[in-house]
Amino acid sequence: MILTKIHINNWYSFVDSELDLTYARKSNESTIQYEYLSGFENIRFKRVIVLTGANASGKTSFAKIILSIRNFINDKKISKFFEEGMRKNGDNLEFTVEFIDKAPTKIEDQSSVNVTSYDHLHYLKVQIFKLNENINEYKYKFTYKTIEIKKTDSIEKLREILKNYDGSQKIKLRNSLYLSNFEDYTSDESKRSIFDFENLSFNVGWNFLYNDLSDASKLKLPVKVDREILESILKTFDPSITSVKEATEKGETETNGFFINFHNNDKIYLSNDGKIDESKRYLLSLGTYEAIKIASFISVVVDSEGRNGCTFFLDEGMSHVQSEIERAIVVLIIEKMNKYSQFFYTTHNYDILDMNLPIHSYLFIKKDESFNSQFIKAEDYFSKNDRSIINYIKNDVLCTLPDTTLIDEILMRD
Repeated sequence: MILTKIHINNWYSFVDSELDLTYARKSNESTIQYEYLSGFENIRFKRVIVLTGANASGKTSFAKIILSIRNFINDKKISKFFEEGMRKNGDNLEFTVEFIDKAPTKIEDQSSVNVTSYDHLHYLKVQIFKLNENINEYKYKFTYKTIEIKKTDSIEKLREILKNYDGSQKIKLRNSLYLSNFEDYTSDESKRSIFDFENLSFNVGWNFLYNDLSDASKLKLPVKVDREILESILKTFDPSITSVKEATEKGETETNGFFINFHNNDKIYLSNDGKIDESKRYLLSLGTYEAIKIASFISVVVDSEGRNGCTFFLDEGMSHVQSEIERAIVVLIIEKMNKYSQFFYTTHNYDILDMNLPIHSYLFIKKDESFNSQFIKAEDYFSKNDRSIINYIKNDVLCTLPDTTLIDEILMRD
């Protein structure tokens, strides 16, 4: 699944916010491969999105939004982040997502479909609402439509077709589908639309590591970590680590975790589900501790090569890391992910802006005077020849730097 456009309304700090993840002109000098749809080269999409902005600008909220949308598309479930992010102004939460994926199929038919084909543009508009203000039970209204992509199509042409498509008649020479319960939520036709929508299958694949301030005693690893990757990452973060060995029960062959070994013969145990021996927790610096989660994340990325595309979102996962290591890991993820995958990365480190990435890979988030989050695309302000935009940002050209006036006032006190 390839995300091409997102519109968010009344969700966390986002009000009527839209983000287009396609770009207009092909760049022959791009350092990122496969930023186009294979077989449909006129369709160009951003594979790498580096987000930065001041504290509390909305970066982690955006990570939760993307996670919730992906979960909703695949499982049709209303996650906790919908309720958590619903604003108190009484307006319903809404989102619209446009994405490229395979042709829509029923769940029971998915085994017979070539899931590696990305030849349909999909549109999904969803409104989340409460049936009863006194009960925390949420329902949704939706409009879903999709059309087949043809060889000569541009994203603009496809969007125009989808905009005018209301399901009243078939689109000539294109596979298409329209489902909706927006107009009459309680009718039998709407109920059939919900049933049909909830039985649609899409390409499944995502990996999110977001900064949720969860219990630090458990890392919540999404998958089993590759031992070699874990060892390489940890030894890079902490040279005093000599090796990482698999831990097995006596008489068993199944690995139940790892021992992280240090040069002074000390060691710490890490279970497969991310639990750390708290009595030895002091052996790991904060950066090295976070590196365990990074290793798990990278294990998923490497494992995705040759498979369906995935959405990878790493939210401030390297906030205690030197710039050189951070950039090396970002490059590793970009090079190892599947060509249909997208990588979202949030950071406060402006050195990341000095990487040799296309200008359209950089995205900024800031809050306006009403404290609503806004997206600022670098390509709207800088040309593709601006190889380094770090000086513009440090000079606050986009007004994304934090306001330190109150701290300065403390400094100036007698």
